[in-house]
Amino acid sequence: MAARPRIVIIGGGFGGLAAAKFLRGEPVDVTVIDRTNHHLFQPLLYQVAMAGLAPSDITVPIRWKAMPRDFRNIDTRKSRVILVEAGPRLLPAMPEPSSARRDLERLGVEVRTGAAVTGVDAHGARIGNGLIRASNVFWAAGNQASPLGAMLGGPVDCAGRVLVGDDLSVPGRPEVFVAGDLAAVRRADGSLVPGVAPAAMQEGRRAADNALRIVNGETTNPFRYYNKGDLATIGRNRAIAVFGRFEVAGYPAWLLWLFVHILYLVGFRNRLSVLMQWAYAYFTFQRGVRLITAAERAAPAVAATRGRGRQPRRGWFVARISQRTESDRIGRLAHRG
Repeated sequence: MAARPRIVIIGGGFGGLAAAKFLRGEPVDVTVIDRTNHHLFQPLLYQVAMAGLAPSDITVPIRWKAMPRDFRNIDTRKSRVILVEAGPRLLPAMPEPSSARRDLERLGVEVRTGAAVTGVDAHGARIGNGLIRASNVFWAAGNQASPLGAMLGGPVDCAGRVLVGDDLSVPGRPEVFVAGDLAAVRRADGSLVPGVAPAAMQEGRRAADNALRIVNGETTNPFRYYNKGDLATIGRNRAIAVFGRFEVAGYPAWLLWLFVHILYLVGFRNRLSVLMQWAYAYFTFQRGVRLITAAERAAPAVAATRGRGRQPRRGWFVARISQRTESDRIGRLAHRG
């Protein structure tokens, strides 16, 4: 009896899980490999960082078989929050949203556009020859992709993403497909497919379909991204939703943002838990419990490359996450920033 073809999926993100689900019931053996034992819903990772959600609310096992109230000595009204954007405007992937900057400024945020950060050190963030003194700097401008991309032998961009072909295969490796955050996929107009969950899921399904086509001796099909719309939340009751030329802002867009993110969560329990915690936080103004504990290695200081406009070098942080349940489950979360 001939051995069944085997398809290996590296990465348990949106693309990898979508590919695995697509291959369910097909006459092939599927192996999913990931550095952890769980899928992490990264679009809501910052909610864990700000104690809006518990870590277990945005994670699910890949193997499916088995501030004023908290810090009373800190007067947040005296805090100065500065948002720095290197581009000419906020949310560059979306049409110019007139309400984004206004809403942030109403929240007390000082917005600076056209200002590229050239270095980050213990004193704060450097913009050109100037220095914004700060005790805390939050880097939200993206980071380096997994080093696995460079190991595949194909071309990569400055962020380490693989410059895949139109069928999501690695140039020179037609049997290897890349989907999700590790793939740099260009559209017909030359722009990159955005790194969002719906795009990764579409890529995962196309990669899985093309893998089956290779197994069956057929030619692969090109990937075409279907943009269902763009959503961005700015704060409580504030968000922006863009669907083509149609734009919604404010409270209706915020409700839509909530619904879409709950819809895309994996697992009914997680959807229900997130909905209940968000509702509790909304009406009580309280945050969820903080469960990121037992740091095993602190993130190294971010090395600044001054005067060249380059991103700081990557560091990493590993934390043990525990959820207080009857089984005291222990997971691991790896955040590369």
